[in-house]
Amino acid sequence: MIDNHKEPPHGWPRYGDFWITMIAAIVIGVVNKVMNVITWKYFYEACKEKKNEAIRVAKTEKACDSLFKGIFKSIVAIWGYQVLKNETYLPRELLGIGHLSNVGSNFPTHAWPEGLRLYYLGTMGYYL
Repeated sequence: MIDNHKEPPHGWPRYGDFWITMIAAIVIGVVNKVMNVITWKYFYEACKEKKNEAIRVAKTEKACDSLFKGIFKSIVAIWGYQVLKNETYLPRELLGIGHLSNVGSNFPTHAWPEGLRLYYLGTMGYYL
């Protein structure tokens, strides 16, 4: 790729970019733990399982994790929309201004939207 094409405006991928992913993984992990501490008492008291303590704790942990996932994925969806909203390939059905047929235009050196690299590397921290 590097030999046959000029460097795209967003630059070629570099291993050094993964520091963003590592920082995001740490921040996301800390926020998850803090949210679990904050919401634990509420979900523990709201749990209908009263007889078996192990099941009650497991359901409480699941509720705390599910709340975090819901909030995180909502924020990521809004962030992703903000990055892609003015692109020519985001269709009107997804509140964009373009058409899906424009996805392959200028392949393989399509210019990335501002913030896409940070979006990819930052959200990868969640899965790390």
